Amino acid sequence: MSEAITSTSGWAQVLLKHIFESDLGNCIIQLQACTLGEADAVIDLFNLENKEGCIVDSGDCLAFGKLAAMTVTDYSQVVKALHVLVENVEDVVGSVRNADPDSSQVSIHKECECPCSPYDPSHVVFSIKKFENQEAVDEGCELNSIHFVVLGDSERPPLCGIHINYLEGYSWAHKTHTAVVSMLGAIRTGRLRIPFNKSTLTSLLKRAYNQERGYRHNADNKPTQSFVFIFAVGDGTHAEETYHSLITGKRITTVTGSGGIGPASRDLEAEQWRLEQDIVDLKDELQIAKAVHDYKPCIYGQPKKVQDIGSEEGKRMVAIKKKQEETRARAAEKLQEQTKQEAKEILEKEEAEYTREIKSLEDKLDEKLKQNAEMNASRDKKVKSWQKEVEKNTRKRDEEEQDTLKLKAEVKEMEDKLAASDLRTKRASKKIEFLKAHAVEVRRLLNKDVPYGQERAELVAKLKADRDAGLQQIDAEGSEEADHSVSESMAQQLEDLKATREKASAKKDSDEQARADGLEAALALYKARISEHEMRTKRDELHQALKMQGNNGADALMQKVMQFLQSGCRMSKIPNKGSSAKKRYFFISEDYRKILSCEMDDLGMPINRQKPSTSVNVKDIQKVVLGQFTESFLSYGRAANKNEWPSLLDDEKGSYNAYPTPDIDSNNVHKYFHRSLSFEFKEGKTIDLVADSDTDFECWVMALRWMLKGETQLVEWGTRLELSEKPGADRLDADERALCSRSHMMPLQFHAAKQDALQQYTAAGELSIYDIRACSTLDLARAQDVHDFLLAKNLIKG
Repeated sequence: MSEAITSTSGWAQVLLKHIFESDLGNCIIQLQACTLGEADAVIDLFNLENKEGCIVDSGDCLAFGKLAAMTVTDYSQVVKALHVLVENVEDVVGSVRNADPDSSQVSIHKECECPCSPYDPSHVVFSIKKFENQEAVDEGCELNSIHFVVLGDSERPPLCGIHINYLEGYSWAHKTHTAVVSMLGAIRTGRLRIPFNKSTLTSLLKRAYNQERGYRHNADNKPTQSFVFIFAVGDGTHAEETYHSLITGKRITTVTGSGGIGPASRDLEAEQWRLEQDIVDLKDELQIAKAVHDYKPCIYGQPKKVQDIGSEEGKRMVAIKKKQEETRARAAEKLQEQTKQEAKEILEKEEAEYTREIKSLEDKLDEKLKQNAEMNASRDKKVKSWQKEVEKNTRKRDEEEQDTLKLKAEVKEMEDKLAASDLRTKRASKKIEFLKAHAVEVRRLLNKDVPYGQERAELVAKLKADRDAGLQQIDAEGSEEADHSVSESMAQQLEDLKATREKASAKKDSDEQARADGLEAALALYKARISEHEMRTKRDELHQALKMQGNNGADALMQKVMQFLQSGCRMSKIPNKGSSAKKRYFFISEDYRKILSCEMDDLGMPINRQKPSTSVNVKDIQKVVLGQFTESFLSYGRAANKNEWPSLLDDEKGSYNAYPTPDIDSNNVHKYFHRSLSFEFKEGKTIDLVADSDTDFECWVMALRWMLKGETQLVEWGTRLELSEKPGADRLDADERALCSRSHMMPLQFHAAKQDALQQYTAAGELSIYDIRACSTLDLARAQDVHDFLLAKNLIKG
């Protein structure tokens, strides 16, 4: 075939040259080529990298789908296209030689030890299609076409010229040849029924023979002509194949159109199948002929002679049409009633299910409201008790301060009185001592021999003057300080009393503080238990939604995810400036168009959901960046930790973390890299968040993918994961490496998930996103990526 195509005298090339030399007008010429092998395997010969080529059912016949089509506008493009075709055919033939069971060009048959050439039963189909315009090209509706079919080799002796491993392929090719011969024989002999459906190849040629029902160009085309070309090689090596090819061509062109190819002793199974097909064909033709022979007009056997046969036939036709219309009307009415009944049953079932679900949600809501009311009542009671205790302690402290001030005033007054009394006592003591000393001095002077008279009177006057002067001097000494020893003693006792009271008050305050700390610890434990209960409830609801996805499809899954996010969850908002991160309550609006947030109380419950403090329109989001790559994240966290996120991934579990996110600060924000996401808006504005759990994060990723579907926005990680040094990376091919790098999956984690998923698919015959998530450590978003990858690789069917 290669020599015929590359030569300027090849039939296809010469035919295409004549086509372009003629006037085509606005018509479009397209070329397609492929191989058709066992199990309907298709190889695109114009693009060997195209692995999506297949056979599709176009209605009444089969057709090739997803094949590369080369549009040619002049003869030079034809030459280039045929050159590409020849190279690809040689590559396919070379691969057949390399795939021989004994890995050599010539194999030795084990039974008879004779040489066997490489064998491939595949047929080559080269099609030239003519279209009226581009719209016809898009619809796949060609005006007419020419097909060159190179039949696979089935004329080789099965026990001498074919390796034992290829006998099934030989049988398949033999059946295809028989089907082609039966089709051509039926056309040549004018049979009533042409057996196009005996094989895939003949069914593909049904449109080419203008036999496809309802095809609009059947009446425009002339009857299809069939030609048999035999490429005979004159050397001795291929003499046997040339002989059998000539015999095949002769039998195909016989007038009888017999379906037999080769003697019955060559392949008993193929001969039996051929004979059975011939019997079926002959039975069909016999039934058709008998129906035609036994047909009698309605006027046959009438007791009276029919005068106007045409009028009678018209009446009969009207009656037949009326009966047909009544039958169709009854069938339509029956179908309508059946449809109404089925719709009514479906609506009743859905309504009952919806009612049960609403009732369950209402019961849960009532229970939650009751629990919330009880918690609020308990909290209010405790707050009132604490407030009363604080007011009591405040009043007691004020009273003690007033008593202390009053006592200090009394002590000051007593100190003043004591100081004055000490001063008077000291002065009196000094006067007594002075008077005693003065009396001694007077007695001493008077005991001297002082004569009575003026001298003695002067002495007495002087002593009195000295006495008065001394007393006045003592009274004049006002600057002398009093003795404060007694007042200091009383002050010391007062300080001791004050210290004792302060110690008792400090002990009481310490006890109150310990009690308050215990209550706060109990409140924190209560909040942790509430958070744990909510996380467990969220996981259970999500797992239930994933189970429903297996029965009701991806829409039910997304509906449950959106309901989950409409109820809301806690997330930490990273500040744009240096303030601390704050937890807020985020949820989605009922119309899925807005992302809302509100404040939370001490128990972590939302405050005033009806009037949220923050509202973001989904359509305003330009991009969703997963991870910590924005300026807010980089400036908030420590600079030394910004590149540590790949080391947080486990080789087998990836980013899986069963614990909730604590309060976020600059020292631990990097540890929750795979729970972080950022909304990017115009002018570089961002909202940076850290989810409270893995479940919350995967739900937000799935919801954002769904809400941004069909838009230009993307939901992806800020950078690809480097896999060169990761365990198991050498076992990944290019597509798997791209998937793991894009989705931040570890190679060992991907291999385990893929293996378990394929085992599940083999055992159950189907595979859902929930099955992948349940049998692996992947989250919901990564499980969806693996599911889409397996579908794209045709490893599973949707």
